[in-house]
Amino acid sequence: MKKKGICLVLVMMLVLGILGGAALAGQRAGSVISTDVRMDLNKFVNLEYEKVISSNLSLYVKPFIGLGLGFTDMGAMAGAKYYLQGTAPEGLWIGGFGLIEYASIFGFSDTAFGAGANAGYKYFITDKFTVEGNAGLAYVSGGVFELIWGINVGMAL
Repeated sequence: MKKKGICLVLVMMLVLGILGGAALAGQRAGSVISTDVRMDLNKFVNLEYEKVISSNLSLYVKPFIGLGLGFTDMGAMAGAKYYLQGTAPEGLWIGGFGLIEYASIFGFSDTAFGAGANAGYKYFITDKFTVEGNAGLAYVSGGVFELIWGINVGMAL
């Protein structure tokens, strides 16, 4: 009788855990839009749109443009984020991305293609507002490595 009682309690705990996890998953945001917080003189504007595909995976696209004295920089990144704890779009993630970038500096211009890997952590300050830190490394055509990093603030949609 004692073993049956223990088994019943364990089964109830398992069922409640599954239902609680499903309820929390239903409350997670399906997508997030964010922008970098930058403190430089160049007028960089970028937005990131992230769409949750599953509890571990999200896809994102990030167009950007930068205008300054004598230069223009524009392009886009697209990639995937794998959330290690299955709590997409919140928590620790690793990912990969591709990018295309057009730059013009004092009349000289070039278009570059690249790919890279990155990692970060996204935290929901409230139910709607997020903050995210990330860093990575990209290999760009022409044999150039670029450090990719940012601190994003965003809002769940």
